[in-house]
Amino acid sequence: MFKGITITLIIILSIGLTLFFTDRQFFFQQSFFNQIEQSTQSVVEQIQHMFEPPQHSQPVAEDSRQQNNLIQTQHQTLPNPRPHHVLDKFVCQQQGLGEVQYQKVQGLYTWVDERGIRNISDQKPEATNVSKLNLTTTDVLDYFDLTLTAESLPVAFKNTLKVKLNTVFRAYAELLGKQALKKVKLNLHILPDRAAYQAAISRHGGNSNGNIGMYLHASNTALIEYRGETRTMQTAVHEAVHAINHTLIGRSPRWLNEGLAEYFERTQVIHQQRIIHANPSWVKQNKLNHAVLSPEQLLQTPDNWPLSSQAQFYASSWALIYFLMDSQRGKQALANYIKQEQQQPCERFNANKGIHFLTNAYPNLRQQFNKRMQQPMTAHKF
Repeated sequence: MFKGITITLIIILSIGLTLFFTDRQFFFQQSFFNQIEQSTQSVVEQIQHMFEPPQHSQPVAEDSRQQNNLIQTQHQTLPNPRPHHVLDKFVCQQQGLGEVQYQKVQGLYTWVDERGIRNISDQKPEATNVSKLNLTTTDVLDYFDLTLTAESLPVAFKNTLKVKLNTVFRAYAELLGKQALKKVKLNLHILPDRAAYQAAISRHGGNSNGNIGMYLHASNTALIEYRGETRTMQTAVHEAVHAINHTLIGRSPRWLNEGLAEYFERTQVIHQQRIIHANPSWVKQNKLNHAVLSPEQLLQTPDNWPLSSQAQFYASSWALIYFLMDSQRGKQALANYIKQEQQQPCERFNANKGIHFLTNAYPNLRQQFNKRMQQPMTAHKF
């Protein structure tokens, strides 16, 4: 049995080394990586079981953000808690790195190899029929400067995160226009385990109960607990959106801040197509599976959400952003709302004014919102 396990690990390692040293990039469905991760984890667990004495284990609850799972005692940790936008003192100061500029692509080499295939590289090859490219593209914008601090994460994680964040920024650019954007500094610190995360949050004066991610206004830094690559990626995008909102919008109501973060959390890019999946925490089989507040109720809710009701507030915030991003009329209403927020970045937008903005676009806002919530909730594609 051990020989078979060893051979399996060698095969997996060989594939990884081959891809690394040949400098190739492949695109697979996420399910493929999940299967590889599950298979590898199974092999590792078998090896550990062979060499370690048996231990008693406690059952792990299912992933849920229902109200009873959001309650935490001093000696318990949630099995799958929420990313959390920390409510530390808002710091009203210039956070951007200047205007967003188009990227310039220079120093690229192109040549046709012996198979007749055209190649492009930033390293000059030994081939004789090489041409140099100097391009200026209007398709690629320099949206952000990312500093990712983490232990033992593969390079591919940061590259994938950059792709997802570029997708988020392009959505903001299409919504608000390039002139409304600023280049954003993103500082993400991924902690290796729960103890390290709790210690980091404590050093900043925060509370880690019920959360695995926290954005700190004062230092413009997001702290994230590592929970496997898939979950950590989602949390990283969620917290990065808070940093983006802090820079682009300023002080904003919590429903808007969390709603945008929940909405973009499930961003995916497949063959240049940008897909924003309906958040499965609130949607099952394309149907909303959680009671949500009406838009008017949500906008009038104070920012200090009680822990016992946070699931409903998160779900309601996501649902309203999804509703607005579901049509061109809704996108325009959301863009107008955000642009009004941008005019006074140090002040929270008045709830009544916000309701007025939305009802101008949707005179029967509550009825139209409720009707859409009864319909299938499918992915948005850009």
